[in-house]
Amino acid sequence: MKLKLFILFVASDQILKLLAIKFFQPVFNTGIAFGFGENIPRLIILIVFILLSLWVYKSKSGLGEMLLLAGGAGNILDRLIYGKIVDWIRFGNLWFNLADGYIAVGVTLIIIKIIFIRTLKHENMRA
Repeated sequence: MKLKLFILFVASDQILKLLAIKFFQPVFNTGIAFGFGENIPRLIILIVFILLSLWVYKSKSGLGEMLLLAGGAGNILDRLIYGKIVDWIRFGNLWFNLADGYIAVGVTLIIIKIIFIRTLKHENMRA
């Protein structure tokens, strides 16, 4: 089930990026986030992605980790295919894509999970 959802998330990101390239004028981002990391070699990005994938696969990962990984995969595919990331959603002066949204939601869910687990452990220690 996890693999199917992962594929669905990555495929939806890539399909929307292809549509954006064909019908709109997307912005191409050569950095990782907010213009940082422009000169990181593709091999390093790929190695980090593989290590993160192994961690998520081996751990008891949930939706947050899967979204984080799917967002990373979508943007890594952009780097491998286009040499840069395709951003097509504009919010004020910021440009992003569905993969960035996956990453943001995934990190938020992971943080909530960590806080929740710590709270439960703290409550159990009191009881």
